[in-house]
Amino acid sequence: MVHPEEPSLTPAAIRQLQRLLRPDSVGIEWGSGNTTRFFARRTRHLVSYETDPSYYAQIEAALRREGITNVDYRLVPHDFEGEHDEDVMHRNPLVRAVDLVGEGTLDYALIDSAPRGCLAHGILPKIKAGGVVVVDNANWFLPPPRDVRPPAPGSVTAMFGTPGSTFPNHRCWPAFARATATWDARWSSNGIQMTLILIKP
Repeated sequence: MVHPEEPSLTPAAIRQLQRLLRPDSVGIEWGSGNTTRFFARRTRHLVSYETDPSYYAQIEAALRREGITNVDYRLVPHDFEGEHDEDVMHRNPLVRAVDLVGEGTLDYALIDSAPRGCLAHGILPKIKAGGVVVVDNANWFLPPPRDVRPPAPGSVTAMFGTPGSTFPNHRCWPAFARATATWDARWSSNGIQMTLILIKP
């Protein structure tokens, strides 16, 4: 890795976030790591959720070692591998954490953890006008625009929850797409992954 301290987002997405985030911004993320330190160093407060206990311990130690104190770091152990029932997902404490957030109170949110669709759709009302939602690896669930280059592996041609998709009965991704239809959507790719940044009008 050329820049091991940078978030595991595309370089273009990182550059955009550096411009969009403000020192007084407040945000939330599902899926911790280098993004946690990136956001903490640039914004006022971050709530961060992690599902892997060993990784949580690693990042918690790094935050403590680096003297980062503006992160409310929370462990909600769970493995969503093979779990595709959205009703079950919506009862999970990780997803229900969205309900703890007041509407229109967040400047930014990062979705980099399963179940991405449930989390991405659930957080939308919590974002302020002008706020940002970041969905990493969005191309696994939403077809990326054809002009986004280079292509990245795993990109779907049909949105989850639509005919022809892997899981045609999912509800959250179509609801997410409808709710963000008027948002400023900025896709970027590094040939390995794609990151979607959405700015609320």
